[in-house]
Amino acid sequence: MRKIRGFKLKLRVKEIQRRAKKAKLDLGALGFTGEAPLQAWLDRLASASAPAVLFDSFPAEETSGLSPMPGLACSLAVATLGPDLDAFAEKLAQDKPAEAPLFELAAQSALDEAVRFVLALVEEEAAAERCVLSPIQYLDSREQQEQILAKLEGHKIGVALGENGLRPIRSTSFSASWLAKSKSRAKA
Repeated sequence: MRKIRGFKLKLRVKEIQRRAKKAKLDLGALGFTGEAPLQAWLDRLASASAPAVLFDSFPAEETSGLSPMPGLACSLAVATLGPDLDAFAEKLAQDKPAEAPLFELAAQSALDEAVRFVLALVEEEAAAERCVLSPIQYLDSREQQEQILAKLEGHKIGVALGENGLRPIRSTSFSASWLAKSKSRAKA
């Protein structure tokens, strides 16, 4: 099992603007008329987070019920933005409740960035074994979350299972199967 803590999350202004537009969230009404104020706000959010990931790969037989599809092996991962971000969200909800929807968009973007970070590491590992990864499967059921937290020892990065899912709130778990690359035939 590998554990990585404190890696840098790059929250991109353009990505947040795109997500806000898609969610019909008016950034101008919130006071974010240009990129600079939004970037400063995103930097505060990034500094309040403590991203961490746990991941490992297992033979397919050891991950029944967790792997998205049959394959040679399966990688399991847990990613979190840390408990401090929950406190940041609570304070923001009290001080500036209008910014709560923007916070949710930005936090989801940050969590997606953490998932991409660990997925890139797993893809390198799989490529070295001449495999490709299946699309990822988020593990949302309580039973799956219990299994993955036990297998990866989620407590090592402060992730546990609460009444309503993973704690801290901005945490996720997922899996990806390793599939053998098809061999290309030489054309004669």
